Amino acid sequence: MLHTGRCALRFHVVALYLPRRSARRLAEMLEAGADEGHIGPLSYEAAKDLTAAMFGFRDWKALHDSLRMSVPSESDEVVSEAAELAKRRRWQASELQRLYSKMPIAFAEKLVDEWRPTCGIAIFHPPQWAYAARAKADRRMQSRQ
Repeated sequence: MLHTGRCALRFHVVALYLPRRSARRLAEMLEAGADEGHIGPLSYEAAKDLTAAMFGFRDWKALHDSLRMSVPSESDEVVSEAAELAKRRRWQASELQRLYSKMPIAFAEKLVDEWRPTCGIAIFHPPQWAYAARAKADRRMQSRQ
């Protein structure tokens, strides 16, 4: 279980739909190699804990226990100021880099930018890592034949 140990920013939700989707998306990205070896494939449970850290919670249980305890935070799409969204992204990247100290901050920023853990809408145009995942799956299928 991943414990972040601190929380400077906290993203509150009233249901687990958004964090679950974010955790699945992260697990898929890492499976496809989007992290370039800095984290490696994670189980869905480990991806949930890392997602909870990006939401500002110690672990998934802490995020779950906080449901409906506070007014929900604005998702990325409705944050009123660009500076506030940039601050959120910088914090998420620095937290990711803190948890994985060998990860360069520039790469953490890139990963958070593609992952968009606090994005409220489904992403319809998959980023580059999604195409790599599809190619990897195709190669696996070909090798089985």
